[in-house]
Amino acid sequence: MHRMSLGNPSTRSCLVTRRRAIAMIEVEIICINKDGGYHQNPYEAVAYYGWRDTTGQTSRYDRQTMVDWVEKGNRAYVKGSSTKVYCRVVVSPHGTKFLQTYADDRETNNLLSLGECPTR
Repeated sequence: MHRMSLGNPSTRSCLVTRRRAIAMIEVEIICINKDGGYHQNPYEAVAYYGWRDTTGQTSRYDRQTMVDWVEKGNRAYVKGSSTKVYCRVVVSPHGTKFLQTYADDRETNNLLSLGECPTR
């Protein structure tokens, strides 16, 4: 996968597949894969985030790709019971960037409640 900017860098970003560029502003995180495979361990980093865009297309990207995409002003969220819970980029004490959800300005573990992404 490659990242590129469409037009003016301040307007929108996209993730590019081999077949086509898909402009995205917001995606729903629908599953995760963790380093070491132990899904519920809060001390193991998420290695991959599975997502669905507004057209229904799904894919799975590594942590750094998703962090870069969110840092460019795009938004990723997890569906809560009745709302979207948005992700922020957080830096661990060891300097690793990752996505974390916040609801009502409180750190939450919505990502850990998601299922495992199918591996390819």
